[in-house]
Amino acid sequence: MNGGNEEKARVYIDTREKGSPVALLLEKKLLVVYKRLDVGDYLISGEIVIERKSITDYMKSIYDGRLFDQAYRMSSAYSFPILVIEGGFAPYKDRYKFNSSLASLLVNYGIRVVTTRGPSDTADLIYYIAKKVHSSKGQFIVVHRKPKLSDPREWQLYIAQSLPNIGPKLASRLLEHFGSIEKIVNASISELANVPGIGEKRAVEIYKILHMKYEKRRGRTYHLDDFS
Repeated sequence: MNGGNEEKARVYIDTREKGSPVALLLEKKLLVVYKRLDVGDYLISGEIVIERKSITDYMKSIYDGRLFDQAYRMSSAYSFPILVIEGGFAPYKDRYKFNSSLASLLVNYGIRVVTTRGPSDTADLIYYIAKKVHSSKGQFIVVHRKPKLSDPREWQLYIAQSLPNIGPKLASRLLEHFGSIEKIVNASISELANVPGIGEKRAVEIYKILHMKYEKRRGRTYHLDDFS
């Protein structure tokens, strides 16, 4: 898929995925860097993380409680988390739990769920996402459809969640700690870092986004529909 002199897009793969069929396929198509990831299996950019599960592992993760813990950590750390489920749908007896869990992932955690037939399809999906991000030359921007919100509290949460690496839980925590969007904007790095779950790294990123001067650049802006 790559031309002879074409620079390859990069993907970071969790070391625990090394040797898996998906990782081996991606080694042939992308610049692969193995790294122990705290969240997810495949990291495409500072915004996009992918968790891969077989349908069997997915159902087990529902019953043992791993699924929603992982969903919480993914949505808290990245603004575009994706869960890939390989191998079709759940057995008939598990369909209620399967469908209910998908609804929770989408509504409560903002996780994009994609089903594939197997590792080959998963590798292709990751490849094309990485290529789209790479073609933007580092200017990948996730543009969400603006929600129809009437409650000011919902707007506050929506704005707070737009900050880098802030999911629903951390957005609520920021607002509870500072009391308003204005106070979040005016907070220092140390004040942001003192909020449980934020830490210095996120605090620096938030402060930088809120205070740096906007510079107009040329680059493609991607919408959610580009990945559907």
